[in-house]
This record gives sequence, structure tokens and C-alpha cells, in this order.
Amino acid sequence: MSGRPLPARAGATARRGARAAGVGMDAALGWCNDRILALRDSMTPGQRQTAALAVVLAEAVLLFGAPKRVVEVSAQAAEAGQQASSAAGVGRRSPATSAPSSAGTAGATAPAPPGVPLELASGPELPGVPALGLPAAAASPRLAVLVSADPSYPSSAPGRDDATMARAFLARSGLTATVVADDPGNAGMCRQLSGQADVVVAGAGGVRPALRDCLVGAGRVVVAFDPLGDLGPAPSAPGQVVSTRRGLVDSVTDLGAWGVSSGALAGRVGVVSEVSADRDVDAAAARLAAQGVDVVERAYVHDDPQTASQDVSQGVLAFQSAGVGTVLFAAPVSVQRQWVAQTGVVAPGTRYVVSDAFDGIVDESYPVTFDGALAHTSLRVPWFQRDHGTTAAQSRCDQVWEANAVPPAYLSAAETVDAYAWCQGFDLLAAGVRDGAPAGSVGPTLRAERISSPLTSDLGPLGGGGYGPTADAVVVWRSSCSCWSEREPFAPR
Repeated sequence: MSGRPLPARAGATARRGARAAGVGMDAALGWCNDRILALRDSMTPGQRQTAALAVVLAEAVLLFGAPKRVVEVSAQAAEAGQQASSAAGVGRRSPATSAPSSAGTAGATAPAPPGVPLELASGPELPGVPALGLPAAAASPRLAVLVSADPSYPSSAPGRDDATMARAFLARSGLTATVVADDPGNAGMCRQLSGQADVVVAGAGGVRPALRDCLVGAGRVVVAFDPLGDLGPAPSAPGQVVSTRRGLVDSVTDLGAWGVSSGALAGRVGVVSEVSADRDVDAAAARLAAQGVDVVERAYVHDDPQTASQDVSQGVLAFQSAGVGTVLFAAPVSVQRQWVAQTGVVAPGTRYVVSDAFDGIVDESYPVTFDGALAHTSLRVPWFQRDHGTTAAQSRCDQVWEANAVPPAYLSAAETVDAYAWCQGFDLLAAGVRDGAPAGSVGPTLRAERISSPLTSDLGPLGGGGYGPTADAVVVWRSSCSCWSEREPFAPR
């Protein structure tokens, strides 16, 4: 079409045509409106509501797409399907049947009962939270997400349990995994998991020691915020634990190196822990002695409240008799509180140094006599946010949880830790998958990753082939706020 103006007659004709078209459209719209009104008037109120719902659902499908499908299969069906696939030459590895411990061996060889259906999560995208983009070939390692079956962990509020948190962060990760509720009474748990997955990921609760040993013995990779810490592979076996947390032994050893150089562990030292961790603490105490710490007494407290109270009373008196001037806590904070309260009566000048084992650092509730106590930690929850503000990694994880939780906030420090543990665990796995980790080399690929952690100092490779938090900070407990605050910033070991 040229840019010249139309002749007068042609212009008039065009205007008449446009007016005629407009009149025709008005007539058509009026006819449609009359028909719709007539149809509405012919309906009963119930039919009108049904029609309105149908329109809303149609609009939702047009805007957001059809619902994603969730498939549920029983444990027996899943195992039968895997055996059939192996027989057909699909090439998946068969479940391992050996483990390094008697408890693990039983778990690896016993048949799996029907059990609870296992949900195969497809990782749908959350509202307002974009899923991580993964390459098409990223699904080669089979993943299982091991969640706690305790509905009160980490919170007893509805919809805030471990499984709900795991699914929220799994959905955002873009990964596909089988979600399995842990069942300590299921003798076939290890066989079930090792048959379904190359990698098992867990949250802040870690993995039960017997199950952990069995999975490692079966050649599987465990990724978890594990209280026992990192466990590298043996020279001839791929099984390993890639931990996003420093284990108890390593945490106390790190503290010992700092305590010797800073003088915080000068003099006669006593170590307090739980009976359940006695072997690990014995190993850590041997390392402390090698570092030059004078450990003159150790006390192990039972987790039963009544027995624990007696253990604490006896331990406090034993420490006083041994002339302990500094107490090193590698115990739950509930034990620490009792110990501090009773020591304040018989030895008020005692100094305290805290490791971040158990819920150390996370639980900040102590008596006022704890003022001035020091802690050495790789954790940044909850103190770091008060001193430095929310990090980018924390903000990203917060966004995911707040899009799912009602109310959209953390109700406790335990909730925060579990959410961040899942968030960073899936971040680590997604990074490994993006880097093309095949099923046979997941462990080495993950151990080379460096990521910003919302829960600890940055994660990365450590000396000797280890993996985990790469830096530690020193914090001091203040009675003025009943909280830990920074004394020395994060620094590499």
C-alpha cells in the first residue's frame, strides 16, 4: 500500500464500509449477548454455579496448564519393576546385599514388606518460585529423598513436617526423586533404598547410623546434613557420605586447634557429651590430647531425663574433684543448661566452650551465668543474620519455604535448620547434575562443587578429599540478649 491519500470518493466509500462493518459487529455481539442471557435465565441456581466453576477451571488450565501427574507405587511394585527392567537389559544396577555392620547387613538382605506407597515426585514448579533449569540428560543418577516419618519433626504444627519441607525444596530444584519415609522397624529399608536410587539425600536429621553404614556398604552416595559428618569412599568402593555438616569428631577437633592457639582451652579441661556419642567423643578427646589439650575428665549423660539429671549431678562433682577449670560441651543444649546450673553452685568460676554438635549454637537458651561463654562453629544460624543480615542464599531458600508455609515464616530455629538443610542439599545435587555427573561418578562430582550455604559457611572441598563447611567463626553468648553474637568472623581453618 502506498503512502498517498485516497481520492475523495474512495475515502467516502471506505468510511461507509467501516460504519457498516461496525454496525454488523454490534448486531452480532447483541445477538450473542441475548442468547447468553436466555441460556442463563433458563438455568437453575445450581446449574449457574456449576457453569461458573467450569469457566473458572477452564481459565486456570489455559493460564497454568493441566495438573502434573503424581504416580504412586508400592514398595513391592517398585522392586518388581526394577527386577523386570534388569531382566530386559535396561542396565540398572541390582541392589547390593552386603554392608559393613551386622545391622546394615540385615537391612540389605531382608525382603522389603509392602509398606507405605512411595510417591514419585515430578518436581512441579512452585508459584512465584522458578524451578532450577537442568539439562535434559541430567536425570541419569537415580535419587531417593529420605524423610522422617515423625509428623512432629521439626515442628508439630500441621503442614510443617520434614516431608513437607523436602517436597517444597525438591519441587524447586528441578530434580526427580522418589520420596521415602524412614521406617526404623523395616528390616528391608536399606535394600529398598539401594534398589531404587544411586543417591540418597536427607535433611537436618541425617541418616540413622545403621542405615547410613548399610547404604555406604551397598555403594550408594548419601547427601545429608549428617551429624556424623563426611565419609569419603574406600579405594575400591564408591559408597560414601557427602555431608554438608561437620561431624562431631571433626567439629571438636576444629575447636581444639582454635582453643590451643587462642588459649581458650588452657588448663585442665573436661568434656561433656551424651552416652550415644561416647565412641565419637573418645576419638575426639584423643585428637584433643594430641593437639596439646589437657583433657582430665569426660562425662557421658543418658538421654533419659531422669537418668540424665543424676548423670549431670555426678559429673559436676567429678569435674570439681578433678580440678576442671574449662568445660567443653559436645552435648545437647538441654544437658548443657543442667550442667551450667549445677556447676554455678559448686564451681562458679568455671569457663565454658561450646562445639556445634547436636543443637549447639542453634538453641540459645542458657541461664544468665553462662554469660561470656565461647563457641567455635561452622554454623551461621541463627546468629549470623542478626550481625550481618540475611544472605542471598538464605533469602532464596526463605522464598521457597514462604511460598508453601502458612504462616509464611519459620516458627522455630529447628524449622529453619531443616529448611536450609534441604535447600542446600538439593542445591548441591542440582549443581552436580548440571555438571553432568553420571550415576557412577556422582560422589567425585559433588565433592568438587563449591556452593554458598544458607546454614553454614560456604561448602566446598576440604583437605584429604573431605567435603563440607570450609570456614569457622567464634561467637560469644551474652545474657543481655540471651543469644550468641560474633566475636571472630568466619575464617578458613
